[in-house]
Order: sequence, then structure tokens, then C-alpha cells
Amino acid sequence: MFLQLIISILWIDILLDILPDVKPITFLLTLTSIIGLVSIGMQFRQRFLSKLDISAPSFKEQMMSQTIVEMSEEKDWLIKELHHRVKNNLQMMVSLLNTQSMYLRDQESIQAITKSRHRLFAMALVHQKLYQNNDLSSIDFAQYLQEIVDYLKDEYEAPSFVAFEVDAVALQLNVNVAIPLGLIINEAVSNALKYAFPVQKNGKILITLKKQDPECYILEIRDNGVGIDNLENQPIDQTLGKSLMSGLSRQLQGKLNIFNQNGILIRMEFSPAGIANCL
Repeated sequence: MFLQLIISILWIDILLDILPDVKPITFLLTLTSIIGLVSIGMQFRQRFLSKLDISAPSFKEQMMSQTIVEMSEEKDWLIKELHHRVKNNLQMMVSLLNTQSMYLRDQESIQAITKSRHRLFAMALVHQKLYQNNDLSSIDFAQYLQEIVDYLKDEYEAPSFVAFEVDAVALQLNVNVAIPLGLIINEAVSNALKYAFPVQKNGKILITLKKQDPECYILEIRDNGVGIDNLENQPIDQTLGKSLMSGLSRQLQGKLNIFNQNGILIRMEFSPAGIANCL
């Protein structure tokens, strides 16, 4: 600062020698005003450029944050598109199977195609809900459970003497858990509708989902139908033809049991986190 003052005085002396007719006080005031304006201009320029300085940490952080947001939005869009296309492909397969069944006369073949349609619908519904959700990683399983039951009631034209009850705790499940459970529910409810009530009676099908502890849940599908003879002597893989249910329970590292209790009770113990033998 002192050096700048000395230089300024020297410049004033030089300019006064060059311009002798200019009064010193006038010249000094004019020069001071010019220096002040230049100083203000330089300060403004420095502040303006600092905001545009790409080397500034704040600028780099903003650019990085914006890039991350854009990448996240693009990833979410791609995942949504994936679920949408999977759902559409599964629904197309359902339609093709439905069309094929119209040309069949063998009842066993028709039943096999009908079961396949129901399984495909159970999977397609998971992808549809993931596509519709803001949360692309999980679905509201209680809502999904109710929709599966409503679909099967319509498909099998459930008689009016059979009542349905769904009681499920709130639970968010990812696709790897929701689809196997959805298929188990599809198999259990389908068999109850087909075999539990061979004669008209006040029937009831109850589906419950209960929380046993922070990591473990119990899914039960119960009916008050005729049950199965000698169930305790039959391996689970052959009971009701439910090798699929047994395989799906192993996939979830859960535990599947079937009981005769004034009808059939199918109990599935599982952990959403995939913890084996959590109970």
C-alpha cells in the first residue's frame, strides 16, 4: 500500500511537469476520481468472474450434483421402461394362451393353459405396480394381494356361497420376493376354489399376512372345505400337485407347511431380507 502511494505521487509530479497549466488541486481530484472508478470497476469484474470460475469448488460441486441428478433420472426412466415392457410381454403371453385355449377341446389341456395364464398374470401385476410406483424397487404387497384374490375370483367365477377375507399388514416387497409369494398365493387360492367346496356350503377362504418379528412374516391361506385325506403321509411336493409352491419357498429360503385343520391351511414363513429359518 505504501509503495502504491509513492508511485502515485511520482506520477502526479511527472504529469504536473507535462501539464503546467492545470491546477494541482483540480488535477489531483480528477485523478483520484478516475482511480476510484477504476478500482470499483476492477472489484466488480473480480466478483463477477469469481462466480464464473469453473475452478471454484462451489461450481464443481454444483456441476457434479446436477450430473448425478440427471443420471439418476435417466436410470429411473430406464427401469420404468423395463418394467413396462416386461409387463406388456407377459400380458401378450396371457392373451396368446387365452386365444389358444379357445381351440382346445381336451379339458386337461385347457386347465393347464388356464393355470399358466394365472401364473403369468401374477408376475405381470408385480411389474405393472413397479412401473406405476414412484418407488421402483418395491410394491405395496397388501394391495397386490387383494388384487390377485379379486382376479382369481373373477377368473373362476367364484360362487356366492364362498366368502373371501384378506387381512394383511403393511409390507413393501421387492420383485425377487413379491413374485414367488404371488405365485404361491395364486396356486393356493386356485386350488381352494377348484377343490375345497365340491358341494354347496357356507365356504370361506381366508388369506392373512402377519408380522412375527422385525425380520419374519407368516403368510397363510386357509379354507373351511373338505380338506385332503391322509395329508400327513404325503410329501409336500405331491400334495395338491404343489411342487411349484415347494420350490418357490426354497427360493425364498422360507418354510412351507400344509395342514388339515377343518379344511386346508397353507402356511409360508419367510423373511423379506432372505434370512433362512428366521423363526
